Amino acid sequence: MGYYYCRKWLTLILSMWVLIRCSESTRYVVGDGENWSWKFPLPSRDILSLWASSHNFLIGDVIAFCYDSRNESVHAVNEGDYSSCNVGGKGHLVDHDGNTKVILNKIGMYYFISGNKRHCKGGLKLALLVTQPPIPPPPPSVAFPLPTPKSLVAFPPPPPSPLAPSLSAPALAPSPSPNSSGGGGGGESMICLGVSMAMMMMFRV
Repeated sequence: MGYYYCRKWLTLILSMWVLIRCSESTRYVVGDGENWSWKFPLPSRDILSLWASSHNFLIGDVIAFCYDSRNESVHAVNEGDYSSCNVGGKGHLVDHDGNTKVILNKIGMYYFISGNKRHCKGGLKLALLVTQPPIPPPPPSVAFPLPTPKSLVAFPPPPPSPLAPSLSAPALAPSPSPNSSGGGGGGESMICLGVSMAMMMMFRV
């Protein structure tokens, strides 16, 4: 699930970045001039190199070559043909309509030379570096609070159960002391004495 949302956000950010770049792309006229930008002779041999080094070219930018199509053309070449001014090399992209526009759609070096070898040797060539604009930082992530489990109610522990009373031996009646057993025998003697006296009184009458 997290990977899916990460890809979704990344796609959205890149799409927005492309739209922004398309709306913000810059159009450069080579040499910053209107009529002289791609023609020979040049004011100085290294003027186009100085012009290229003074700009920061980004993907999506456009460069325009303005020239007289009767005398000039533009060749997009590789590094080797650029260095040697080889106007007849294979794979060149050639344009000669007088108003050549090139969209810079990849990162790296671009090389252009005049279709006239003598003009190229005289400095009518251009090398420029295209870089990628910094990707805008992603929007700050919103930290959603995680659901917390319900608080547990702490119940007090149950009181310890009282221990069952120990079964004590049945209480024994105290043993009669010698005095108490003697007292029992004295009671019986008194009864016998009372009966004897009653009989004696009866016989006297």
